[in-house]
Amino acid sequence: MRSVRSAIRYAQALLGLAKEQGSLDAVKADMELILMSLNQNSELRVLMQSPVIRAEKKDVILTEIFNGKVEKMSMRFLQLLVKKHREMYVVEIAQSFINLWRDEMGIKKVHISSAQALSEVQRASMIAWMMKWTDSKVELDETVNPDLIGGFVIRADDKQLDASISNRLNNLKRSFDDNLYIAEF
Repeated sequence: MRSVRSAIRYAQALLGLAKEQGSLDAVKADMELILMSLNQNSELRVLMQSPVIRAEKKDVILTEIFNGKVEKMSMRFLQLLVKKHREMYVVEIAQSFINLWRDEMGIKKVHISSAQALSEVQRASMIAWMMKWTDSKVELDETVNPDLIGGFVIRADDKQLDASISNRLNNLKRSFDDNLYIAEF
């Protein structure tokens, strides 16, 4: 829990600085690159979380990987995290920054699972509908889940809409089971 609060504080500080410097979108892109790099490279992630590896070595490695690929502010921020021994929270900080950026821009991340990939027309229609449903701009995250049989499941924050065939079949089965149980008495 402490690490989450710490990550949010660091992310808020970076957000404030990026706003002040007018490089909010560039730093957001940097945080996405850093997050993607650490998520795709388990060795790098383990290295960042290792208390055995010295901070100087981590600083050199991060500089070799990200120098010239991210803004100077983002690079200095990574170096500050290493200096303050917070490099093990880089993933949480980057994710917190992206979430704070979305809040700042009035964007909701919406996840949709569908039985088949959405066509462009369906995607545009769903985005328009979700903008009304969430009352904000929408960043769509899509997955295909054949287990749904048909339809879709949408999640945004604490809201969920399950319009899948599998959900309807499960509801129908529960209804039959309830009716059989009542009929036995």
